[in-house]
Amino acid sequence: MESSRFYQRLGDRAARTVVIKKTRRREGIIDLRAITLASTFVRAFGFFIDLLFFGAFIWFFLASLRPQSPGFSFVVSLLPVIAFGYFMIFEMLTSSTPGKIILKRQSILENGEELDNSAAILRNLFRPLDFPLAYLFITLSRRKQRLGDYVAET
Repeated sequence: MESSRFYQRLGDRAARTVVIKKTRRREGIIDLRAITLASTFVRAFGFFIDLLFFGAFIWFFLASLRPQSPGFSFVVSLLPVIAFGYFMIFEMLTSSTPGKIILKRQSILENGEELDNSAAILRNLFRPLDFPLAYLFITLSRRKQRLGDYVAET
């Protein structure tokens, strides 16, 4: 692949094909030079608001169950999956989470396009690393990106 001008594997060379980055939908491209990126404080505050909403949801949800019920421990064990779902589903539907919506912020791709599902999934797969590393990445990154943003190109 490295010797090929288009990084083609042998099968691609034989079939005369190349692999390209998928072009994302082209609606409402934002000029990144004309906007101000959210500060580290605003991003952290939005995440804190999301944690409050998520905590309230979990509290009401668990309060509706009885600890003696057979599914209670199973539901509690699913909390990390539910947490990923909270952020991913909101970002897939709105390019934002409730915390970002309240602060009038949204996530976009590096090329100025709206967030797509693959980017929402990718950036949230790295969310567990936010607690130890997010502030460091956001502070050192030119575009104030955490690790998930960097990987998902948002």
